[in-house]
Amino acid sequence: MPSTSSSVVVSLPAGQQMTLTTTGEAYADVLAGVIGAGFDSIRALPNRPRVIGPYGADASLRIRATGGTATYETRDPNPTAAAAVAGAFAQGSTIIGGLGDSITAQFTTTNGNGAQTEYRSKGFLTWLMILSDGALFTSRALNHGVSGQTSKQIADRSAAAAADMKSRGARYCTVHMGTNDLNDATVDEAQIVTNLSTACENLMKEGITPIVIPILPRFYDSGVVGTALTTERRLTLQRWARAQRNYTRSTPGALLCDPTIPFTDQSDALGYPIGREGSTNATMGKLAYTNDGLHPSPRGAFLIARMLLDLLKPRLSVIAPRVVSQADVYDATYNPGGNRFTNGFMKGTVAQSGTAAGTGATGVTNLRQSAGTGTVTVSKGTRTVQGVAMETQTCTTTGTGAAIELYRSYITINVTAGQLVEIDWALAVSNVTPGSLTKLEMFAACGTNWYAKRDETGLYQPDDAWAGTLTVPSFIAPVSGQMYVILEWGIDGTVTNAGAQIDTLRINVRVTDVA
Repeated sequence: MPSTSSSVVVSLPAGQQMTLTTTGEAYADVLAGVIGAGFDSIRALPNRPRVIGPYGADASLRIRATGGTATYETRDPNPTAAAAVAGAFAQGSTIIGGLGDSITAQFTTTNGNGAQTEYRSKGFLTWLMILSDGALFTSRALNHGVSGQTSKQIADRSAAAAADMKSRGARYCTVHMGTNDLNDATVDEAQIVTNLSTACENLMKEGITPIVIPILPRFYDSGVVGTALTTERRLTLQRWARAQRNYTRSTPGALLCDPTIPFTDQSDALGYPIGREGSTNATMGKLAYTNDGLHPSPRGAFLIARMLLDLLKPRLSVIAPRVVSQADVYDATYNPGGNRFTNGFMKGTVAQSGTAAGTGATGVTNLRQSAGTGTVTVSKGTRTVQGVAMETQTCTTTGTGAAIELYRSYITINVTAGQLVEIDWALAVSNVTPGSLTKLEMFAACGTNWYAKRDETGLYQPDDAWAGTLTVPSFIAPVSGQMYVILEWGIDGTVTNAGAQIDTLRINVRVTDVA
C-alpha cells in the first residue's frame, strides 16, 4: 500500500473508497472535484482509520502526515452495501436535492467533530428532512452546492447535476445562486436571470421541479468578513433578487420559496439579516439567523426549511413516519427488518437515578452528561396524534450557571459488522427559554466510529416549538458489538431561567443483513 511521511496529492476515482491509516496523525484534504472541496479535511489517528468516499465524481485529495507515516489504500466498495446505504431511508419518501453555492453546500460535510458522516444543523435541507417526519429525504449525494461558485458556474454544471439527481430519484431541487456574483463587476441583472433560467430548465427537462430561493440578505461584502456592503452593492443584490422572484413567478413549473421578509431585520434601513451586532463588523449574536452575516445559522436554516415544508406539504404523495407500530419489532424469521429497539413507542416506566430524577420509559437512559448543577426531570406524558393520545417520555431540563450543560437520552443495540444500520428519533421541542438551547444532535457510536446529525459549535438552536425526526446517514456497521444511539442537547446556564423540554415520541433502529 502507498504511504507518505509528508504530503502527497492523489486521485480517488468516482465510486471508489479510500482507507486512511496512520502511525501518528494524518489528514485527507479534499482539494477538488466533489462537494466539500476546499474545506473538508478528514482526520485519522492511530488505531482509528478513516474511510473516504465513495463520491459521485473523481476527487483530488492531499494526504498529509503530521506525525508518523500515513498509509492510504483505494478500493472498490462492496457494491451491494453501497447501494443499500444509498437507498436506505429514501424508500417511501419524496426525494429532494439542492443546487447552488455554499448556502446549499453547508447542509453536509464529509467529516468533523469526530463524526464519520453527518447532516449539519445549519443546513436548511437537514431541517427540511427533520421537520417533514420522513416525508422528504435528501443526502450528501443529492447536494450539488459548491462553495464560492457564481451563478454562471452553477448554471454550467446544472445539466450534469440534474441528470445525477434524476438517477437518484429526485422530484424537487432547491436552487440558490447569485450572491457570489458580487465578485464579478461585469455581471448584470440579465445574466443573473439567464443563469437561473438555464438551471431551472435543465432541472425541468429531467422531470425535477426547481424551488428557487432568491439571494438571501447579507451583511458583509464579497471580501473580508466584517466589511460592510457599499450602498451600490447592497442595492444591486436587492435588484438581482427581485429579478429572480419575477422570473420564477412567470415560469410555469418552477416554485418560489422566499424567506427574505422573516430573514431581514426590518428595523434596519440597510436590510441586513437578523442578528448582527455592531455597525462595522459581522459579529452575529446567538439569536442571529446567520453565523457570519451571510450563511444561515441553525436558526436561519430552520426558518428556511419551515417555509419550504409549508410550500411542499400539499404536494407530497407520502406523509408517514418510519415506524408506525409498537408491534413492528425485529424477528429473525417473520420480520427481519423490524425495529431492533423493542420499545419504539415509549411504553412502561422506569425510576430514574444518578443525575436524572423522575420516571422514564423502559429501555431509555437519561442523564446530565456534563458537570454542573443543572437538572433533568424525566416523566411520562402523552401527545395527541390524529385524535389518539400516544405515550411520550418528557425530559424537562434547566441550566443553573455553567456556560454549557449537556444532557443525554440514549439506548443500546447490538450490531454485527457488515450490517446496514438505519436510525431515527422522533421528538418534540418546547418551552425553550430564548437563547438557551445551544445544541440538539443525535449520533450513533459504533466502535470507534461516530455517525451523526451534527450541531455547530457556538451556534444556537431555534426557540420555536417544533416536532420532527432526527436521523443519521445510513451506514454499514464497521464492527460487531454494542452500539449506542444518543440524543444530546445543551443548555446555556448563563441565561436567566434557562431551560427546554425534550419529548421523545418514537425511536426506530433498523439493522439488516446486506447480501
